[in-house]
Amino acid sequence: MEFFLVFVFWVVLSLLVGEWAARKGRSAAGYFLLSLLLSPLIGLVAVGIVEPRLAELAKSGKLKQCPECAEYIQPTAKKCRFCGASFAPPEEAAKTTPALLELPLKERAGPPPAWRVVVGIVIVLLTVIGGISLDQSRKRQRRASNETLAIASLRTLHSAAEVYRINHGQYPNSLADLGPDGEGLIDSYLARGVKFDYVVRYKPVKNRRGRIIDFDLTAAPGEWGSDGFRSFYCDQTGVIRVTPLNKQPTTTDPPIF
Repeated sequence: MEFFLVFVFWVVLSLLVGEWAARKGRSAAGYFLLSLLLSPLIGLVAVGIVEPRLAELAKSGKLKQCPECAEYIQPTAKKCRFCGASFAPPEEAAKTTPALLELPLKERAGPPPAWRVVVGIVIVLLTVIGGISLDQSRKRQRRASNETLAIASLRTLHSAAEVYRINHGQYPNSLADLGPDGEGLIDSYLARGVKFDYVVRYKPVKNRRGRIIDFDLTAAPGEWGSDGFRSFYCDQTGVIRVTPLNKQPTTTDPPIF
């Protein structure tokens, strides 16, 4: 996740360098790729030291050339700041300026530059990809947390079952015997067999005399794949075994070390 955030920051800075280059009449795409491949800092320095291409800016309408001295000035200027030449009589300027201001914004500004459209599309795509990546990262963290807590729950149940055996001479008949209504060794959630999006099942094993001498404990995701990818098994030995398959864990699965 950290790498993705750095990458997004890198791309955004490269886009800003490209936008600055476009404002100086330079190739926005070229400086964007330079910044993206090398470094936004290198691209920033490169744009900073190059001179603006005034002719290119004039072609795009960002500047205009004075017909008297050939210097470049703002497109809305009525008088050249270099030679003082006027481009329209004061009476005509007074008539045309309000008319210009009354034009709709789209007619005065024209369509947005293609580079800005590309920048907008890239930012939207990065935002969508970032949202998806963040959501997947949270799901992975939740699954990992559920699996860790499921292992801890089995260990808690094994310890509680051993305490019950010491007190009663056999293992409990159900998880409820260990809960608040029984010995009070576990909480009500574990006593009901549900903990941290995992379903815990307890099966007592009796001998011929009906005495409970063993048990099978399993913990499986409530919804496999969404709540977790691993299921766990434990018996009276205390060894916890795991399977990454969507099946019931057994004594044949490998132990966790």
